[in-house]
Amino acid sequence: MTEYDKLKLASVAMGALAIVSQYSYSLRTSTDTAITGVTPLIGSAVSLGSSYPYVQSLTGCFEGANASNLLPTSNYTISEGGTSGGYITLAAGSAFNNTAINCSTLTYLASNSATTAATKFTTGLTIFATFAAVLALALVGKLIVNIFRKKN
Repeated sequence: MTEYDKLKLASVAMGALAIVSQYSYSLRTSTDTAITGVTPLIGSAVSLGSSYPYVQSLTGCFEGANASNLLPTSNYTISEGGTSGGYITLAAGSAFNNTAINCSTLTYLASNSATTAATKFTTGLTIFATFAAVLALALVGKLIVNIFRKKN
């Protein structure tokens, strides 16, 4: 295998890594559930829990002790988060600051066996791509040294 072939292999590995890096995310299943006992704060992101990764939406929220006291969707924002869960942040002036709320529909992207397999594959590819990148950098370094080496 020539040095040029090794550079091509490293480039392909790095490109493949970039392509599959979000593959497990796309395999997740959209799931709805109810959530209780969340205590949001004004201007501060509060975790919805690691049981709910990649939060998509949160609707039907009300004060925990009073189901008729609804939390308007304009009074909060949702951050998707990652595998450790999403976040809720109350808007300034919300009357629900530091008050436990319940929500009838929390939509998040649940993990499944396909996402686990995809994550393992991506991890393996990352290890291989890292090794290939180190080889590619060594070859580039060798080429640079050869450019400045005095010819006899």
